[in-house]
Amino acid sequence: GTDGLALARGLRRYSAELRIIFITGMPERDLQEKIRNLGDAHVFEKPLDLERLLPMVNSLVGSAGSAGK
Repeated sequence: GTDGLALARGLRRYSAELRIIFITGMPERDLQEKIRNLGDAHVFEKPLDLERLLPMVNSLVGSAGSAGK
C-alpha cells in the first residue's frame, strides 16, 4: 500500500499548488518535519477538532475556487 506521504509526493508531481490536509493518529516529529517539507500541507491529529478543521477546509476550498477566476 501507499502511505499518505508517498501519495502526497506523487500528487505534487502533477500539481505543485495542490493543498493537502493530513489527518493522523500518529503525530511523530519526524512525520511533522516531512509534511512541512512538502510545502502547503496542514496536519491535524486525531481525535479531530472540527472547530479547527472545518475553517481550514473552507479556506482551502474557497481559495482554490477563486484561483481559477
